[in-house]
This record gives sequence, C-alpha cells and structure tokens, in this order.
Amino acid sequence: MRTLRSQMDLDKLSQTAVPVDAPIPAPHRTFLDILRCPVCKSVPSLQPNKLVCRQCRRAYPIVLGIPDLRVYEDPLIPLEDDYRKGEKIQAQAERLNFVELVRYYWSLPTYPPTPPDLSERFIRHVLTDEQRIEGYKDKIGRGGSFLDMGCGTAALVKVAQQSFRFTVGCDVAFRWLLIARKRLLEAGLQPNLVCCCADFLPFPDGYFDSVASVSLLEHVSETGAAIHPRNGTSYQARQQHLCVDGEPIFTRARTARPGVGSWLYASALDARLHQMEAGNGL
Repeated sequence: MRTLRSQMDLDKLSQTAVPVDAPIPAPHRTFLDILRCPVCKSVPSLQPNKLVCRQCRRAYPIVLGIPDLRVYEDPLIPLEDDYRKGEKIQAQAERLNFVELVRYYWSLPTYPPTPPDLSERFIRHVLTDEQRIEGYKDKIGRGGSFLDMGCGTAALVKVAQQSFRFTVGCDVAFRWLLIARKRLLEAGLQPNLVCCCADFLPFPDGYFDSVASVSLLEHVSETGAAIHPRNGTSYQARQQHLCVDGEPIFTRARTARPGVGSWLYASALDARLHQMEAGNGL
C-alpha cells in the first residue's frame, strides 16, 4: 500500500542529497512561483534549498536544482538510491553531452542487473525519442502553457517549446530529470522540471492549456488516478492527449459545457481503461 512521505523522511532525504562540485542550474523563479503543495494545494514559501508548506507543515527539498515534491517514492528505486544515482549523473553532466550521459546512465548498476543487449535497446529508445515525439506535436495544440506528465528525458517538453510559451516536465524518477535537464540545456532551452507523482501534481488546478502523457499509464499502479476528473491539474487543461505504449488512446478538448463534457469524458475514459485492463493492456 502506497503511503505519503512523513516529514521525518523529507528532512532525512534533504540531508542525504550531497551537492556535487560541478555548477548546478537553479530553477527559474517564475517556475517556482507556480508550484503548489501536492497534498493541500497551498502556495509554499521558498527557503534555502527547499519549499515549505505552512498549511500542512511539509517541506520539499530542492535537490541538485530540481524541486522534489513527491509524496511517495519511485516504485522502482528507494529514494536514497534515486538521489545517489542522480548525484553520479550530475557529476558527469558538465563534461558529457546528452548522448554520452544517456550511455553513462546505463553503465551504472541496476537492480536487478540489466543485460547488455537490453541496455542497448533502452539507449536506442531514448536517443530516438524525438523522432517518435514529432508525431505528437500537432495533437498537443499550442498556447501559453504545457505540461508533460511522466516526461522522462523531456523529448516532448523540448518539442513543445515550439508551440507553447511556457513548458513544464514532471516525473517521479529524480535521476531521469537530470538527464532531461541536459537535453534541454543542450538545446538552449529553459529546463522547468519537477520531481513529483502523477496523482499528486504540484500545480494549480486548471493552470495548463495542454497536458500530455506518453507511456505513463502503463506505469501507474492506480489506473486512471492521474487523469481522472478529480485530478484538477490534468483534467482541467483545455487539451489532454494520452498514449499508452505509443498508441494514442484519448485526445480531448474541453467543451463549453463542463458538466456534460466532464461526464462524457469520465465515462469514455473509464470504459477505455477498463477495456485495456481486461486485455492486460495496463
């Protein structure tokens, strides 16, 4: 059963993340200003190396320049190990380019161990992300603000900056966000990245014009929680585009009649998710 992180856990984790020697890009203040406590949605106060929610008395560390507003850890790796791997990646980020950094990541130990041929497959997948992502560019629309939920190495965030004035990527995997930042910085783009959980998004409800999720649902244990109407950040976006294993399963534009549109959307999405679950699609 998933549980929220305790304040003791947060304090301990903020102390275990040791800064590396290389210069670390600081998050942009405009980006920090839109962040909210993922639990109560209050506006947190910015303090040295952390965001503090006075309403529910939670503190969220800013680790290696990445705000970490997770309420539970990445199911694939303990938090301490996620940070430790992130430190190793950041230590190499100043001397390696993006491609080299991806290869370096897969040279690190994994548990269970990843066979070399499978590692090469994963590397090729990351390095060809932008070619596949180009096909989504027309579907996510254009406008003021865009969010990629489960952004991975930020290929879609990079492409979306052609169509949106302000783009954000979020992922539960802290270590991958450091590689995502490298991709964006290498392209001369502002890396607005936050570590968080898809079902506890740290943004104001309805803030984004468009929200996309590519290959996220198959990794979410509580199917549909991240995109259900109760998740105001994603549901209240004017456009929402969802893909599972590269297959588009839902594209929605918000209707002028929210009550009717909400019911139809929830019904259609729940039916599609149930269909996928029945066929072991998730």
